[in-house]
Amino acid sequence: MKKITAILLIVLALIPSLAFAGGSKEAAKEEASGKTVIRLWTNDRHDATFWTEKVDEYNATNTDNIELRYEIYTDNLMQAVDMAFQTGEAPDIMKYDMYFDKYILDERYVDLMPYLTDEQKELTKDVWYEGQNLIDGKLYFIPTGNTCLRLFYNKTIFDRLGLEVPTTLDEMVEAALTITEELSGEGIYGFACNLKSASSGLKRSLEPQVERGTGLRSRL
Repeated sequence: MKKITAILLIVLALIPSLAFAGGSKEAAKEEASGKTVIRLWTNDRHDATFWTEKVDEYNATNTDNIELRYEIYTDNLMQAVDMAFQTGEAPDIMKYDMYFDKYILDERYVDLMPYLTDEQKELTKDVWYEGQNLIDGKLYFIPTGNTCLRLFYNKTIFDRLGLEVPTTLDEMVEAALTITEELSGEGIYGFACNLKSASSGLKRSLEPQVERGTGLRSRL
């Protein structure tokens, strides 16, 4: 196997989001106590402590007679959401990683735009992406996280060739070309992606850029 030295490794994190469902039998249920119960489903186990504290604080202090129920699912969240929609018991708010658009044509999600104040629109407008959460002027979810791109370089290779660490994309390309020209005979190349698993590598490396640039959602 050739020794391929990766000077840049791109790691892409999925963009978690909160979508608001409007297709269940009852958008929000009212308990005997008179409180309106809003159900929020998520699989963010790593943030469970933080969000549980925030939910408890909200429930204890809000004066709107609302009770927020924070329900954590494991890896079966997507299947649970699908089944809940079929039975008319979908949650009021859900965290969805990807492919939320499968229910848009069925009008399962609420357009958030009419409910946002001018201040909230100003606060969130930088994360409205046409073809993703903004479709035909309707806003279907607000991201709660970001795609993370991390760049790594091989210091040993850079020191060997006397190269400076690139600080711009042009410098990155120039350094990669130099490394390939000088060391390809040794099986060392200037750039590599995490493509050991073709499907996973393509999805992590290209899908977010395609969606951001074209508004198209792939099904890799």
